[in-house]
Amino acid sequence: MAALTRFVSKSADRSIPFFNTLKQNGKFRWGETEERAFEKVKDHLRALPTIARPEEGDKLQLYVSASAQTVAAVLISEKDKVQQPIYFVSHILNPAEARYSLIEKVAYAVLIVARKLRPYFDAHTIQILTNFPLEKALQKMDTTGRLLRWAIELSEYDLEFHPRNAIKAQALADFVVEASYQEDETKAESWEVSVDGSAAQSGAGAGVVMTSPTGDKFEYVIRFNFAASNNEAEYEAAIAGVQLCLSADAKRIVMTTDSQLVTNQFSGEYETKESSMRRYQEKLKTLTAKLEAFEIKLVPRALNTAADSLAKLASSKAIELSRSVMIEIMHRRSTEEKGKEIMVITANKEWYDDIWTYKTTGVLPADIREAKKIKKDVCWYVIYQGQLYKRAFSLPLLRCLTAYESARLIEEVHEGICGNHVGGKTLALICQRQGYYWPTMFEDAQSYVKKREKFQLFAPVIRMPANDLMPILNPIPFAQWGMDIVGPFTTASGGRKFLIVAVDYFTKWIEAEPVAKITANQVRKFIWKNIITRFGIPTAIVFDHGCQFDCEPIRAFLADYRIKFAYASVCHPQNNGQAEAANKQILVPLKKKLDEFKGKWADTVPEVLWGNRTTVKEATGESPFKLCFGSEAVIPAEVALPTFRIQHYEEQENDSLLRHQLDFLPEVRLQAEIKSAAYKNRMSRAYNKRVKHRNLEVGDLVLRRTAATGKAQKQGKLTANWEGPYQIWEEVVAGSYRLMEMDGTPLKNSWNAYTLRKFHV
Repeated sequence: MAALTRFVSKSADRSIPFFNTLKQNGKFRWGETEERAFEKVKDHLRALPTIARPEEGDKLQLYVSASAQTVAAVLISEKDKVQQPIYFVSHILNPAEARYSLIEKVAYAVLIVARKLRPYFDAHTIQILTNFPLEKALQKMDTTGRLLRWAIELSEYDLEFHPRNAIKAQALADFVVEASYQEDETKAESWEVSVDGSAAQSGAGAGVVMTSPTGDKFEYVIRFNFAASNNEAEYEAAIAGVQLCLSADAKRIVMTTDSQLVTNQFSGEYETKESSMRRYQEKLKTLTAKLEAFEIKLVPRALNTAADSLAKLASSKAIELSRSVMIEIMHRRSTEEKGKEIMVITANKEWYDDIWTYKTTGVLPADIREAKKIKKDVCWYVIYQGQLYKRAFSLPLLRCLTAYESARLIEEVHEGICGNHVGGKTLALICQRQGYYWPTMFEDAQSYVKKREKFQLFAPVIRMPANDLMPILNPIPFAQWGMDIVGPFTTASGGRKFLIVAVDYFTKWIEAEPVAKITANQVRKFIWKNIITRFGIPTAIVFDHGCQFDCEPIRAFLADYRIKFAYASVCHPQNNGQAEAANKQILVPLKKKLDEFKGKWADTVPEVLWGNRTTVKEATGESPFKLCFGSEAVIPAEVALPTFRIQHYEEQENDSLLRHQLDFLPEVRLQAEIKSAAYKNRMSRAYNKRVKHRNLEVGDLVLRRTAATGKAQKQGKLTANWEGPYQIWEEVVAGSYRLMEMDGTPLKNSWNAYTLRKFHV
C-alpha cells in the first residue's frame, strides 16, 4: 500500500481497517470489515487512473479532502478541459491532529502536499480549489499558533485560491465531497473572553483577553481619548470584547467580567435607569444578537487578574507593553454613530495671521504695541503665489508653516524614512535648511525630542553625580563598620578565591580574611570572629546588596545582638565608599607584592594588613594602630636599623610611658576627629562641583540604567542605555528612591538618583 499511495486515491481511508488490525499487539484478526476493505482496494486497483506529467509553465490544481481520521489531496493538470491526476497524497491523522478544526485540517492537507511535492510547488503555480475560507484564515494579520506557522511555511510558494468547480474526471470522484463529516455544532467550542474596564485621574481604558477554541491567546489594551466613568469603561470593555471576537468570525462566546452592573443589566436583573447606560446595554445586545450563543459570567476580581492588569495599564499615564499585547486608541464612545460625526474646524489664530492681514489688507491689530511690532517685522516677509515666506540669511526664502504643519514636519524629519533620530538643535537646523520657518523652531524641536521614548531610552549615560556628597562622621572607634567581598582571585591553598573585608569608619582599621566560598555562614563567622570578639559589638554595619549579606540568616544574626544594618543603593558603591576604599588599599599593594606568583595572595594578606594598619592616613593624620592602642607599632625596619626607642628600651619606663599615652589617647582621637571632619569637608567641596542634580520627586516617571541591572550587554552594541519607565513611590533618603512597575508592583531595593533619569511624556 505504501508503494501505491501515489496512484491510489485516498489510500489512507482505504487502509485504516488494515492498520487497526496490525495495531492489536500481535493478535492478528481478519474479519468481514477487513475483507470488504481488501475487496474494495482490489476493485480500485483494477481501474487505476492514468498519471500525467506536467509541462513547464503549467498551472496545477489541487483538490483537498478531510475526514474525521484522514486528510487527502490530489494534484491535477487540466489540458483541453480534461483533468488528469499527477499525484495522490493521503495522511492518517494522529490523535492530536484529529482534534484540529475542519478548516485547520484542510490547511494541514495543503501543508502536507507542499512538503511531499516540493519540486512541483517550486516549479509551478498551484491553484487550490476549495470552498473553505482557507485564504482568509492563512492571511489574517492576527493569526497565531499553528495556522501562523503554516502560513509562513506556505508563503514561499506561488499559491492561488479559487472556489471549487465541477470535477470532470471520473478518477477524481473521491474528491467530489470536500469534507466527509460535519463538526458537531452542539460540541463546538466557544471563544473565552475576559474583560475589565478602569477609570482613573490619569485616564480611562479597557483590557481584553481572548482565548480561541484552539487555545491561542490574544491580549488587547484599549485607551480612551474621552472622559469615562468606571461603569462606562466596563461596558466599553465588554463591547470591545464582542467586536473583536466578531472580527475573528466567532460564533459562540463565553465572557467573564467582575462588573456586577454590566452582568446584571444585560441579564435584566438590574433596571437600567440612566440613558447612557441604556445606550450601552442596547449596543451590547445588538452585537450579541449576531452570535449563535453568548453567555456572560460574573467572577471575582481575583479570577479576572489578566484583564484587570491590562485595564489598569490602559488607564495609567505611561504605557509599556510587550510585543504580544496590541493597543488601540479609541477617540469616541462605541455608542456614538460614526455617520453622524461632525468635524469641527477650530479657528485657532496662527502666529502669522496679523502679518498676512497687514500685507493683504493693510489692517493692523488694535493693540498699539502689536501694531508697532508688525510694522517693524513685516519687511522680512513676502507673499508669493498665495504662500507666506520669510526672508533669511541662509536661504533666500523660508516657507512659513502653521502649528499643524510644523508638527508634521518635525515628526517626518525625526522619524521618517530619512530620519536619523537627531537631537533637538540639529532637528531644528535641518528643518530650517530645508526651507521652512516658524518662530518657535528650536523650542518645539527640543520639546518633541525630549518626549520621544526611543530618544530617552538611548540617551547618553550621565556620568556626573546626582547628589551632593554626604560624609559620614562617626567619632566612636569600632562603632560602625563597612563590609564588602573582593574577588575572585587566583585559587590559593585550601581553594581560597575570595576575600571578606571589613573597615572601621573612624580608625580606618581593616580586617580581612581569605575564604574558599562566599556564603552567609562565612560572613556570619567573619563578623563574630574578626569584629565582635575583637572589638566588641558595633552599633551598625553597612553592606552592599550581595546575596551573602542581603539574606535572612545575616539579618537574624545581627538582630540577636541588636546591631543595626544598612544596604547601599544598587550599582552605586559610593554609598559604601569606606569599604570600597579599603578594597583598593588591599588590592594595590597586593598586586605589587605578588609578581608572577599570584597563587600566594592569601598568605600575603597579613603583610598587607600590617602595612596598612601602621601607615598614617591623610583623613585622620594618624595610623589606625595608634588610634586603637595609643602608640605606634614596632615595624621590621626598626629592628634592622634600631631607632632611639629600641636602643634605649627599659621595660619599667616603657610601661609607664604606655599608660601616659593611653591617658592622652582621647585627645589624640579628638584631634583625629577634627582632621577627619576637615578632610571630608574639602572632599565634599571638590565632589559637589561636579554634581548635576536630577530633581526627582515621588510620583515621577523615571528610566533606570540597564547597566544597573546587569543588562548592559543583553543585545550587544544595540542595547539601550536605559530601561523603563518606572514610577517613584518612596524617597528613602535624599537621592535614594524606591521604584515600582507601571502596574504597581514594587521593585526590590532602593536606587540612587545616579542610576535614574526622568522620563518625559
